[in-house]
Amino acid sequence: MEDNKVKIIEYTSKTCPKCKQLELMLKDYNVNVEKINTSTDEGFEDAVNNGVLSIPTLILYENGKEVNRMVGNNPERLRRFMTKSLD
Repeated sequence: MEDNKVKIIEYTSKTCPKCKQLELMLKDYNVNVEKINTSTDEGFEDAVNNGVLSIPTLILYENGKEVNRMVGNNPERLRRFMTKSLD
């Protein structure tokens, strides 16, 4: 994890309908989101190491430390996550 900036990571899967819905909602926010596919061995291991229990999960890192997390694809929770994350 880079320690010098804000980073949003989305734990996702190509076969996850809720993940696809979340991706569409994220387009409204014009932010760069790094995607980690949990269907791959490397992505699954990264998800486990970061305590991801369900997908989709968004994690905001600031200076290399987790500062915010959202699980699911609820539009209101996404709005609150993005508002808090982008302030």
